[in-house]
Amino acid sequence: SDTNNTTTAATTTVLQTLLLDIQAKSFVQQEEWQAVIDLFHKQQQKQQQKQQQQNNNNNESSSESLASLAAYAHYRLKEYTDAKQLLLVTNTNSSTTNHDSSRSVLLAQCLYRLGQSKESQQLWQEELNESNETDEEGRLQLLTNALAVCSANAHPIP
Repeated sequence: SDTNNTTTAATTTVLQTLLLDIQAKSFVQQEEWQAVIDLFHKQQQKQQQKQQQQNNNNNESSSESLASLAAYAHYRLKEYTDAKQLLLVTNTNSSTTNHDSSRSVLLAQCLYRLGQSKESQQLWQEELNESNETDEEGRLQLLTNALAVCSANAHPIP
């Protein structure tokens, strides 16, 4: 009976996670940026309430995925400071050590938009070094963005 309850609870949690992810992605597709941010905050409140009851890796990865979408929504709303804070907090809280290219790229873009081009350039350099981008178009996109930041940091010769 306990095994069935545990299995049912785990299945419910996975389904809820999938539904949240689908809902957030549909908001992104519809460019409803504030709805993504609101969904993220609502999920954060629920997780804080259940934090003592559950310690499930699926919930953490869902939270990170939703946080990434919320950061992207802040970015699209030109709320670069909020996006940056969200990306930095979730990177710090993350128990995973996997490199997430899309989060690094978004953080580099936020830093650039906030006038922190040297920090942005460092992130682009790290991204280029860590990238295993085999797609020529993807690699070219990385190089183009990195070059744009480098040129922003260039000082004219007197």
